Amino acid sequence: MYDFIKTGKKRTTCGTLLALSSLFLSTMGATVGWAEDGSLVKEPSACHDTTGESCKGAALDIAREFQISGMVDTIYGYNFNEPPDGKSPGRVYDRNSEEFNLNAGELVFQKPITERHPWGARIDLYGGTDSEPNWSAGLGDPEDYINLQQAYFEIDASLASIIPDANKLNLKFGKFVSLIGAEVIESRDNWNTTRAFAFGYAVPFTLTGARATYTFDNGWDAALALVNGWDTFQDTNQSKSVEGHFGFNNIKLGEVSSLTFLVQGIYGSEMADDNDSKRALGDFVAIWKTPWEPLSFMYNFDYGHEENGDPDGGPAHWVAQAVYGRVNILEQVSLSTRLEYFDDAEGVRISSGYPANYKEYTVTLEYRPIEKMVTRLEFRRDFSSASVYTTDDGDTQTTQSTLNAELIYSFDVPQFL
Repeated sequence: MYDFIKTGKKRTTCGTLLALSSLFLSTMGATVGWAEDGSLVKEPSACHDTTGESCKGAALDIAREFQISGMVDTIYGYNFNEPPDGKSPGRVYDRNSEEFNLNAGELVFQKPITERHPWGARIDLYGGTDSEPNWSAGLGDPEDYINLQQAYFEIDASLASIIPDANKLNLKFGKFVSLIGAEVIESRDNWNTTRAFAFGYAVPFTLTGARATYTFDNGWDAALALVNGWDTFQDTNQSKSVEGHFGFNNIKLGEVSSLTFLVQGIYGSEMADDNDSKRALGDFVAIWKTPWEPLSFMYNFDYGHEENGDPDGGPAHWVAQAVYGRVNILEQVSLSTRLEYFDDAEGVRISSGYPANYKEYTVTLEYRPIEKMVTRLEFRRDFSSASVYTTDDGDTQTTQSTLNAELIYSFDVPQFL
């Protein structure tokens, strides 16, 4: 039996103090913002009256900006190999076969950044069978069915005093999802039900630390983050990792056609109690919206390298490539495909101790019967150069096929203030 590895936008000190002052004054009911010269603008607080009514009104003004939303994701999966343990080896989320599963129940509490109050916060609570692979080291038990997926504070800081006419710099502090990869944790935002090998085994899910993001006038963006490490809440060594991202977003090719290129990566020491062995990952994503509006394509490439990552003491590396296609057949019906190749040369990413390469193709039919509801029927076939897939008689073979039916419903809690 093979043991599959568990997956688990320049700022000065003065500018930072101004941003923190903005937060404090906002919470006290004052109206604050950034002037064109980069200075902090504050209207006098109305909380100094004798009745306190104006202060209550200011608090309600902030409270009305809070949003609550969520999602429920359910699935029934069938593995044609009928493995005795009911598990589909190598899969990220759809691991359980021949049973109904609550993949995810998500609640999001958010105070978004607004012009009136240039600060915000967000908490994502993520429960269900998908929560275990998303676990971050040092944050509770990995088998808990509730996971703190994101929890961060953010501010928009003006750079006008340093760079005239510059846009604002977004700063995040806390735990947030990684920018790396073509796919995301929430199934509703992907083209397919199942996740690619690259999503589960080539890139990190979440990061804990600080990130700065700058968005240019043309919509392109750049980000730099200093974090504890891959899927790490409490650092397991004394070294930090650096995440970088640049997005060439929506390059117009015509009236409806466009190209997006994302170049990103992460570098640092990821092994426990080891500050010297470095892991480097480079990621590239291309998205083409074709001249025929219903049709889109996407390509993803990942290359990873880790010093001393091989159990024999040498370096380990992994390579992943995936090509996606999606066509909107009707207003409510879409068909998506994915072809993927993953090379786990030292057997350290997918199947522990067994070097192998993996391939898969996926076909997903999606129907959206009503607003915020997504239903999918998906067939996927996996191939491996090693016999890692269990059959009904307990033997192993090099292929497995699955059929998944998925239902997703998203919701927003109405504003009641």
